[in-house]
Amino acid sequence: MKGKLTPDRTAHIELEVLEAGGVYELIVDTGFNDYLYLPEDTIANWNLPFLISTSVSYADGSIAVSDLYEANVVWFGTTVRVTVLAGPPGCEPLVGMGLLVGCQIELDDSNGEARISKL
Repeated sequence: MKGKLTPDRTAHIELEVLEAGGVYELIVDTGFNDYLYLPEDTIANWNLPFLISTSVSYADGSIAVSDLYEANVVWFGTTVRVTVLAGPPGCEPLVGMGLLVGCQIELDDSNGEARISKL
């Protein structure tokens, strides 16, 4: 899977989200332990099924209550049902370690590419 590496060295990939009816660009975040983090307005637009409200811990040590949803994504040719953590409108959409575990991530600064391959 190929994505792009921005000049500020942020890795982006496009992931097919079945409920979205196409691909959606997300930031690769190895510090995020779950699967996807999406703005709540995007979750509402895609009509993702609600699972539960839960406490989450953020990198800055703060704790908040957030809603969890489910989505179906295509990951290396296979449809996978993943959890989606709701963030505020306008937040950066993230793909986290829930999907990335078992993968190798290559960041090629010279070509501006981010590559993810299964191990």
